[in-house]
Amino acid sequence: MSDKRNTSLSAVPIAVVLTVLITAAVSYAVFQSITSRQRVEFERTLSQQRDNFQDELESQQLNTQEQEPIEIQPLPEPGPEPEPESDFLEYPTCDSDIVPDQLSGLEDDFDFRGGAFATYDWLRAEDGKALHSIPVYLITRGNQMCIYQTLSRAPLGSQALCGGLGCDLKPSELISVMGFSNNSNGEIVVDYADGPGSFMRGATCQIDQSYLPVMTCDVPRSPSGTIDGGDGGSMVRFAPAS
Repeated sequence: MSDKRNTSLSAVPIAVVLTVLITAAVSYAVFQSITSRQRVEFERTLSQQRDNFQDELESQQLNTQEQEPIEIQPLPEPGPEPEPESDFLEYPTCDSDIVPDQLSGLEDDFDFRGGAFATYDWLRAEDGKALHSIPVYLITRGNQMCIYQTLSRAPLGSQALCGGLGCDLKPSELISVMGFSNNSNGEIVVDYADGPGSFMRGATCQIDQSYLPVMTCDVPRSPSGTIDGGDGGSMVRFAPAS
């Protein structure tokens, strides 16, 4: 009786073990089935994405090939720099070969065709007082007058007592070019003037030949730019050297 009990007891663990093994085998098989299905599904999805990407890439390449090439236009070359503005007008200068029409009363009566030194005076109209005086070099040609600056030949004064205006001077840079005409009253009028002498545009002038020809002009503006010369107007005088 003891042997039968032992046999029965030993059979119980074997059955349990077999049950556990069978359950494990079934579970593993199920797990393997699920894992394989997921792996296949993942590989299928990955393959589709790869195919879609390849198709899109080929489509973009075809579109790029079909597009017309874009021509890149070269940048335009920079043009010449504009010349700086100048106070000098585009009129013939006294050094030009162009000789304007003769003006009776200027070149005939105020003859500086060969060029000569003169004194330029800015005068106060009310009393004739000189507000500013400098020596200049004048050239008349037709109805034009060119005014040049002067330089001292002896800056330290070795020729200061040589006698006569201009004996110690020499012509320098051009200051201004003026053009004259006669108005209906027979007066000499400054039609144009450039450079520092541009304030004389519109001035009326007369020439006095009592001794040496002296030209005096009533100017609408003073050299400093004020209208009517400030207080009472102003005048400009060109007096040749004696």
